[in-house]
Amino acid sequence: MMGSRLRIAQRWSAAAALLAALAAWASATADGSGPAAQTPPQVRVDTTQHDFGKSDVGVGGQHAFVFHNTGQSPLVLTRGKSTCGCCTCVCTVRLPETTVPPGAAAAVTLEWQSKLFVGSFRQTATILTNDPDRPDVTLSVTGRFTGPVGVVPSQVSCGSLRVGQATTWAVHLYNYTPEAFDITSCEWSDPRTAECFSVDWEPLTAAQLREEGEARGGYLVRIAVRPGLPVGAFQQGLALKTTSRSVPRIDVPVQGTVVSDLSIAGQGWNAQAGVLTMGDIPRETGADWPLLVMVRGPHAKDIRLQLLRCTPDSLSVEMEPTQFIAAKELSLTRLKVRVRPGSPPSPHWGNERGEPGHISIQTLPPVLPQVDIRVRFAVVE
Repeated sequence: MMGSRLRIAQRWSAAAALLAALAAWASATADGSGPAAQTPPQVRVDTTQHDFGKSDVGVGGQHAFVFHNTGQSPLVLTRGKSTCGCCTCVCTVRLPETTVPPGAAAAVTLEWQSKLFVGSFRQTATILTNDPDRPDVTLSVTGRFTGPVGVVPSQVSCGSLRVGQATTWAVHLYNYTPEAFDITSCEWSDPRTAECFSVDWEPLTAAQLREEGEARGGYLVRIAVRPGLPVGAFQQGLALKTTSRSVPRIDVPVQGTVVSDLSIAGQGWNAQAGVLTMGDIPRETGADWPLLVMVRGPHAKDIRLQLLRCTPDSLSVEMEPTQFIAAKELSLTRLKVRVRPGSPPSPHWGNERGEPGHISIQTLPPVLPQVDIRVRFAVVE
C-alpha cells in the first residue's frame, strides 16, 4: 500500500513539475520578458536500444539510458506506455526523481527478469518529455533468456470455455542441455478437478526441433480439457516428472474460465454476483427494465424460458417469444423487469435495507441450471 501511494505521489509530483516548467516557459515567451536564451528543453539520448545478449532464466538485469538536456529550460520526463513480449516476466521502468536542469543528464533505467519464459525477449518503454520537438522517446531492450529447459507456451490459458466444451493445447518442451531425459510420470495440482484433464507426450520431430535451433531434444505435450468442469474460473497445474538431474520436474500452469450456455445481458446486471441493480424507482411512474437472456449451443434451438418466481408484488416480469439464430446456434429471449406504478414505497437493497427482489427462471426442457436473479431497488415517493 505504501509503495502504491509513493508511486502515485511521484506521478503527481512529475506532472506538477511538467506543468510548472511549461507555464514558466509560456509566460516568459508570451510577455516578451524572457531573454532569447530561454528556449524550450531539448532532449538527446545516447542510445534508445540495448541488447543484453543471453541471460539465464531467473536472473534479472537492468540498463540505464542517459537523457541529456541540451536546451535552456528544465527537462521533465514521465512514464508512458510500456510493453513486454511475454506474460511471465517482470519488467519495470525507473525515472529520475527530479527534472533535468539545462546542460545536465539523467538516467532512465529499464529492469527485467524472467520467471519462466525461455526464448527471445523484447521490452519497450515510451518516455514522455516536455521537449516540443521530441515529445516522446521509445526505449527498447532485447535479448534471449536461456535455461536447461524451455516451455512454450510457459502456461496454458484456455480463455472462456462453454459448459461441456472440450479443448486440447500443445506445449513444446525444449531441452538445451547435452543430457537427454525422459518424461516418466505426471500429476495434477488440484485433485478435485483432475479427472477433467488428461495429458500425453511424444518426442519432438527433427522438423519441430529446427524451429528452436539451439534445442538438442524435447517433447510435444498435449494437454486436454474434458467436459465436467464447474462454471467459473479454474486453475490447474501440471507437474511432469523427468529423468533429468538438472530439471527433475517441469511445471505447466493451466487456467481458464467455464461459462454457462445461458447468459444474461443488460444495464445494471452483475453476472458474477447474480444481481440486477435498478436503483431508486419513482412510485408514480414505476419503471421497465430490459434484459436479454441468451442460450448458446446444441440446446438453443428448442429452449424456452419459464418464470418460476417473482417477488415482491411490486415486481413483475414479461417475456417476449424466444428467437433462434441458426447460423450462430443462439437463442434470444427479451425480458422486461417491471416495477409497477403506484407500488408502496419500500427498500429492497438487501442486508438490513430490505429484502431484495427475487426472480427465478428455468429452461424448458430443464437441461440448463435454473437462473436466480436478485433485484436491488427501492420504490420512492
